[in-house]
Amino acid sequence: MTLIEFFDDNHLENVYACLAVVPKKVVLIGAAKKISRAIENYSKVFGGRGLGIEFVSKFLPTGLSDAADVLSEIVEENDNCVFDITGGSETALTALGIVYERYKNKGKNIQIHRYNFNTNKLYDCDGDNRSVFDDKTELSLSVEENVRIYGGDVIYEDSDGDVFTFLWDMNAAFEADVDRMWRIAQKNQREWNKQINIFEAISECGVTNGLETTVSWDVLAHHLQINKMPDVRIWSIINALEKAGLMKLFEDDEVVSLKFKDAQVKRCLTKAGQVLEMKIYKEMKNLRDKHGSFVFSDVMNGVQIDWDGRLDENGESGDIETKNEIDVFAVKNVTPVFVSCKNGSFEADELYKLRTVAERFGGRYAKVALAVTSIPETLKKNQILRQRIKDMKIALIDITKDSSDEEIRRALLNLAK
Repeated sequence: MTLIEFFDDNHLENVYACLAVVPKKVVLIGAAKKISRAIENYSKVFGGRGLGIEFVSKFLPTGLSDAADVLSEIVEENDNCVFDITGGSETALTALGIVYERYKNKGKNIQIHRYNFNTNKLYDCDGDNRSVFDDKTELSLSVEENVRIYGGDVIYEDSDGDVFTFLWDMNAAFEADVDRMWRIAQKNQREWNKQINIFEAISECGVTNGLETTVSWDVLAHHLQINKMPDVRIWSIINALEKAGLMKLFEDDEVVSLKFKDAQVKRCLTKAGQVLEMKIYKEMKNLRDKHGSFVFSDVMNGVQIDWDGRLDENGESGDIETKNEIDVFAVKNVTPVFVSCKNGSFEADELYKLRTVAERFGGRYAKVALAVTSIPETLKKNQILRQRIKDMKIALIDITKDSSDEEIRRALLNLAK
């Protein structure tokens, strides 16, 4: 089977059919320069699945007659041609109509279909009640594959071993720890942020031995540029964490020492916004529909994306590359979902950054959400921010100190619809 795609900048339209069936060849019709890089990206994705699909490009003239001749050449050179008209210009589609009539009774078995991503419905456009796949075919992409079809790459670590995208071990014990941390943080986000920032500072300027970090009060005071050291200890947070068995704080007149339960808990307790990200990540990863199936086919946290997917001679993305981090990146079948998590104040610029990266790696099919804990309903500035979120078609997941887990899950399920 040969699949013919009218090339679209929304790359999902160019590859979705290959997720349902495995064609021998895919002919991408459009500008050669654009398609050349796309072929490199698509080949990487499907090669990673062990599929040796041949991707080739073909330029389509703007004149109707010439365009019909080019499509006729494709039909003549290949058997069982399947034309996908999810994309395509008016000229291309009109030329295809001419070609279809031209070969209608010549035994070439031309199929024409179109796919609606919003309804997951395939339309048989040639009217013969036959298709290469049906609505029941499950299409799916991983987060990494979604990034790659748009020409980017997920950055995991550099040559120095510095971690960019961390792969969490979401075992049952750690998920329970995430819930414990979340319940403590949810009660008072402002105090939580203040205390976790101090833990982060201790971890940055102290001496670490395994899961324990020790620093002198003088070094910590210099690092924080403060004089009143008792201000760095919010006992309501520390006592709750110790009671939950997540960490221990030791101190005397000279030093303060922190010991964490394990490495993953330490990551959560040395970055103020991490606990909200982990709560959203955990709930999205485990979210099921009414039939008991997972809602999202893939979910990742803290995804660092290199926009052009090209590494330098050291195998690194380089300092001048465009990079972004997505707090929670999920895929529902083939629909990318981008979630930014804010458990503190933020400016409107963050909305534009989120929307920009979503459009770059999801096009018009991307879903975008903002999970927040601190936008009050009052004050004119907050009202303006809420309106801007609405105008930019960003779903708002509004979490308060009283929000239940079920309410959070319901908001995430609505996001997936």
